[in-house]
Amino acid sequence: MQTFRVCKGVLCALLMFWMLAPMQALAAGKGTIVLGAVLPLSGENASQGTDAERGIQLALKAHTAALHKQGIKIKMVFVDDRSDPEQGRKVTRALIEEEQVRAIIGPFTSPVFLEMAPMVQKHRVVLVSGSASTPRIRKSGDYAFSLVTLDDRQGKALARFGYEILRAHIGVILYLDNDYGRGLQNIVRREFEKLGGTIQWTHGISKNTAEFHDILEQVKELEPHCVFLLTYPAEGGLLLKQARELGMETPFLGGDGVYSQDLIDIAGEAARNTFVSAMNWRLQSPEPHIRQFVKRFTAQYGMQPNLYSASYFDATSVILESLLAGKTEPDALRDHIHGAQFKGATGDIRFDHGQALKKPIDIFKVEDYTFDYFQTIMTH
Repeated sequence: MQTFRVCKGVLCALLMFWMLAPMQALAAGKGTIVLGAVLPLSGENASQGTDAERGIQLALKAHTAALHKQGIKIKMVFVDDRSDPEQGRKVTRALIEEEQVRAIIGPFTSPVFLEMAPMVQKHRVVLVSGSASTPRIRKSGDYAFSLVTLDDRQGKALARFGYEILRAHIGVILYLDNDYGRGLQNIVRREFEKLGGTIQWTHGISKNTAEFHDILEQVKELEPHCVFLLTYPAEGGLLLKQARELGMETPFLGGDGVYSQDLIDIAGEAARNTFVSAMNWRLQSPEPHIRQFVKRFTAQYGMQPNLYSASYFDATSVILESLLAGKTEPDALRDHIHGAQFKGATGDIRFDHGQALKKPIDIFKVEDYTFDYFQTIMTH
């Protein structure tokens, strides 16, 4: 009987060791940590998803040596949300329940972000997006973060640019009828009218709409000084093309939702006289961290990066830097991101209520089939 008790005690101790060893190793920075990435790898925002994926892969490569030194292995799982909130919820559930991810990078769009935020909060999984810009991020819970300037500041900057710089005092708003478009159009309209402008017509567009001639005929009759184009590239590019076919040379002003080469590729020459807003970032910046990122990216991919490659490099780096600091448990990882200051490909990063520290807004103009920096707009 005594021998049995001893053996039973040894067996229990061994079982406890086997159960606790992986957890202790992970707490000490050893073992495999699973990270997820939720991106539009197909559908209308697929090219932007590819930009983001390149930034993520480059960040993983840049941190490989430091991670190996601390005995940390990263398993990266990419999933496609197709920019669809329902699909985003499904793939997020799979990442959490099946892959048991420690953190998720993405998603690209605000509607998917808002669908994911309650899930990551419930399961204590850190979420860092490099592009979601809805102001509702501030109330999405303390596990959800975004690196870009939110739409309430972008909308103000876009309205100010139209009214004060272009001297467009009569406008029309065409917006994508989803969380992103509805939220941004409210801000643009309110700020434009506050400045003294008049919005003659506001019209929502369904996703994947391809025919805009009837809408544009009505816009043309109103003779606005500018048209705010608050959509994604697929709808925006077709809309621009059809507007120019109708002889409209009105300036079009878009948010960061259309800040994509896809817009120009779809519209072609019709993208002329189009301006877009985006978070302040310069390819030719003299800042060392940005220059280093551009050099690495160009060497890796044989092409120059854009804002979203840079922001997703940073979204990934923020998580990896926290893991390297020994913050592997959910609350510790979240708290480190909340409290730390990072230097990255988009400059200095510090978070306040889930959003990155406020930055200026840049306005870009389409010139020679690309987006050229035009002006920086400061907002409060």
